[in-house]
Amino acid sequence: AHCVDRPLNTYDVVLGAYNRDAGEGAVEQRIRASRAIPHSGYNKGTKVNDIALVELSEEAKLGPCVGTACLPHRDVPAGTACVITGWGATKFWDDLTPNLMEGHVKIIDHSECRKQYGDKLTDAMICAQGESKTGVVDACQGDSGGPLVCDQGDGDYAVYGATSWGDGWGKRDHPGIWTRITSYMDWISTHTGLA
Repeated sequence: AHCVDRPLNTYDVVLGAYNRDAGEGAVEQRIRASRAIPHSGYNKGTKVNDIALVELSEEAKLGPCVGTACLPHRDVPAGTACVITGWGATKFWDDLTPNLMEGHVKIIDHSECRKQYGDKLTDAMICAQGESKTGVVDACQGDSGGPLVCDQGDGDYAVYGATSWGDGWGKRDHPGIWTRITSYMDWISTHTGLA
């Protein structure tokens, strides 16, 4: 929800893109948003209910680089290996990256994460963080709304989270926070008709 705070005519949804600077290529599609539906209970201060849906003004053309996102069948357990993507900065307050970045993270136990964040962390939020040779793997400025996707256990990946907030970015003792999609399945169904 914190990403849809401007008039709709300023939003283009870009599908199939890898390099932000390359312009529209053979697989990239740029489609105007026709409607945004932020959660009516969104609280800017606490980031509670930080979720929104965006409706496209026309249908996307599905292909090898553009597909539909799967919704999860059940909640994601702690320790699950997941993937995050985005064009956000690779260091706090740095510029956005030109190429889509991918990071590998693990879901952190909710009670462990609550030790760091206290009551700011609700049951409708997920903590995740990863480790690489160069340090902590986390979302950063510019990644907001981006997906946290995890294997559902059958080889199919689903969107379990939407990048929401953190206490800075890439701090070892303060993992990133994603909106927990499974907490909003009824809300998504109500606004999309998807079951």
